[in-house]
Amino acid sequence: MEKQASRSFRRHVPVSGKVTAELGHRLAQCRLSRNIPQADLARRAGISTRTLQRLESGSSTLDTLARVLIALDLDQAVLASLPKTTLGPMDRLRGRTRERKRAGAKRDAPPASTWTWGDS
Repeated sequence: MEKQASRSFRRHVPVSGKVTAELGHRLAQCRLSRNIPQADLARRAGISTRTLQRLESGSSTLDTLARVLIALDLDQAVLASLPKTTLGPMDRLRGRTRERKRAGAKRDAPPASTWTWGDS
């Protein structure tokens, strides 16, 4: 089972690299379209110029990304693009009042019943 998980993880790593590279490129283009030098944006975000360069090249932390998004006034746009989760109707019927903290394990479907009409 562990081998399958690691193979699956390896398949997704290049995809995430493409996403972070594209995100960094778009942030750099946004900065340039606003005519903001790297040093000025880095100062506004409270990070070093080198850290901003790393972010724009696609390798940085979530904290750095959040700081730059706030400095570019894009934080609300990013948050708006992610759906806000709420309790679903079945959760309410089951009496749940709080948001979920973790996902449950997937369960196999119960075996099909062999019962038929006329059996006693």
